[in-house]
Amino acid sequence: MYRFFAPIDEFNSRFTVMDSAEVHHMTHVLRLKKGNAVQFFNGKSKAGEGIIEEISSQSCRIKVARLFNETARTLHLVLACAIPKKSKFEGIIEKATELGVHEIIPLMTKRTEVILKGERAAKKLKRFETIALNAAKQSKRSDIPRIHAVSAFKDCIDALSRNTLLIMPGLIEPRIHIAELFPLKEKPVKLAVLIGPEGDFTQEEYAYARERGARIVSLGAHTLKVETAALVAASFIMLHYPS
Repeated sequence: MYRFFAPIDEFNSRFTVMDSAEVHHMTHVLRLKKGNAVQFFNGKSKAGEGIIEEISSQSCRIKVARLFNETARTLHLVLACAIPKKSKFEGIIEKATELGVHEIIPLMTKRTEVILKGERAAKKLKRFETIALNAAKQSKRSDIPRIHAVSAFKDCIDALSRNTLLIMPGLIEPRIHIAELFPLKEKPVKLAVLIGPEGDFTQEEYAYARERGARIVSLGAHTLKVETAALVAASFIMLHYPS
């Protein structure tokens, strides 16, 4: 059953989709017709199923058949990741969304090679949000991860360290294997994974993070690329805390 995004706070017995991109996808790509069954979600953990009553190139009216709420995870996971070259960060967003990550922060570190500023950063953010939305549709999430604007390393650490357990995969010693952190004595409400650039975090960045409570961990014997490290760490945590 096809699934689409409807940014509506409360679904009543009927609602109309007006978003041009969604309507175009429904009519020109999926070729949906009156009477077709569809799924919908609002990005805020509310979703449902319904039947198309009317559809045109401008709008689509849905009769709601049933509604359901997705059970929220008890662990809130943040992925703060240095921006790799090419379009690799887009792949990170897509897979992190599928895994259930709640927030994604493009991280600017000392050795980050991709610099996003001004108009270019704004365009990229919009692109990143579209990728997260499409990945949420595909994976049947009823919420969409928040994609933050690019954040400088120290600003990110300062904002997160107030109420978040920080885990920092890295190559510096001393460190412990990520598996040694679990099970924690108390399950955290919010956890953030910090992924560095290809050249790793600097000594200063490690020191700054340690001072604010970050736990430095290993993801195994091999040195991983940015996109691999991000998904290995997120996968490990989400599998350890499945709900």
